[in-house]
Amino acid sequence: MEPIRKKEESLTEHWFFRVLIGLTVIAVLFFAASRYLSDVFDDVGEYKVSLLSDRFVKSATHMHQQWAAMGKPKQLKLDYYEEVTRSIEINVHMNKKGWPLSVNSGSKGLDCEQLWQYFAENNADQQEALLVEIVQERAKCLYYWEGDGIKQKVLEYDVDVGRMKQNH
Repeated sequence: MEPIRKKEESLTEHWFFRVLIGLTVIAVLFFAASRYLSDVFDDVGEYKVSLLSDRFVKSATHMHQQWAAMGKPKQLKLDYYEEVTRSIEINVHMNKKGWPLSVNSGSKGLDCEQLWQYFAENNADQQEALLVEIVQERAKCLYYWEGDGIKQKVLEYDVDVGRMKQNH
């Protein structure tokens, strides 16, 4: 009779080890994909905020031009299109140099949130509205966006001189 040989299994022949390797590979792929998608979402968010910032600058500049063309009034009454087919009349309060201070407000002082809402967001949904942090300092509006965990200034609007500095 032939002696019974003990069959020695290599480590890779154990089912448990194979499952463990498979799970590790899946976890590494999932981690890499999530990092990539996170970078893509940050880039998309930064691009959206950049577009909103551009829209704000163009709108404020347009208000200034309208102010000069209409004889430098303290307040402009303009049509604001909420949708392509529907508009409302808004009152834009201007400073002495013709730069917007607030929109549809009882107060004639600077209101950075309202300016951003009307000039940049254009009725954006709530999720988009949360992208930008708004800080009001005396005669300045500072608009920040947080990307990659870092708070970055997107736009600075100085209402006294009409200067708008963008960071792109």
